[in-house]
Amino acid sequence: MNTDWNWFFSSFCQSAAALIGIIAAFLISRLIGMNEKVNAIISGFGELVIDRNKIIHGLGQRRFRWYNSTLMRYNEHLVEDIRRGHFSGFSEIDILEKIYSEDDRLFKANDVVLHTFAEMREKYGGGRSAAIEMPPKDTWEQIRKERELIDHLEMEARKLIQLFKKNEQELKVFRDTFRPLSYIIIVLMIAFPLTVIYPLHFMPVQSNRPPVLTLHWSVILRTVMSLKGFLLAIFFVTIEGIFLYFLTLVNKMRREVMTAAGRHSPDYQKIHYYSPYLDT
Repeated sequence: MNTDWNWFFSSFCQSAAALIGIIAAFLISRLIGMNEKVNAIISGFGELVIDRNKIIHGLGQRRFRWYNSTLMRYNEHLVEDIRRGHFSGFSEIDILEKIYSEDDRLFKANDVVLHTFAEMREKYGGGRSAAIEMPPKDTWEQIRKERELIDHLEMEARKLIQLFKKNEQELKVFRDTFRPLSYIIIVLMIAFPLTVIYPLHFMPVQSNRPPVLTLHWSVILRTVMSLKGFLLAIFFVTIEGIFLYFLTLVNKMRREVMTAAGRHSPDYQKIHYYSPYLDT
């Protein structure tokens, strides 16, 4: 019975090469797409930080203290409560809780609220019958415009918070994806020489003679120095170089993602970070 091992090695190498090629092609296309997405996400984080700075600066220009003080001074209901002694015996915490609960237009500026309240109690409390101040002309219009500007910036800040959360979540997803990709590339790097290069070095095998395994240095050296060995070496270095490049790319993206994730701060996702007056 004639036995031709060339058919076996040829079929084995072709099957292994085809399988490795399919996996590698899918992996490489995915890595290229991931690289673009990772760069976009990291770049997007930088843009979010710029927007954050703009919003913080804008909120820093707003007159929260004037707004709260003005609303309280011309609040007839608050004046009547003071005159009737509704705040009698209240602690500062009780005073703040009552004022905030009765006027939801006020922002969280405790020192301003307490200071303004003390001035109003000095003027209207203790049975005093001082007339309620009349606001200057255009005061309510100024208050309305100020509120619109603050509300717009607050809305932008809350929108930015959601974008920070989305960006952080996307970074976490990519960070968890890189490790299995690295393992797959390493497996392919090991499988290629074992299933393709090594079987090929046996060919051609003489008919009716099984392949001979040997570790003798002279045989190994003669095989390596032959034309077949030279071509197999080029093939091996080329494919392994490609795998090594993408393994390096995966590690590079993983480091970049971890660095970007480390730049995220929990404060970016809290409204009071943008302005303490927006704390709820």
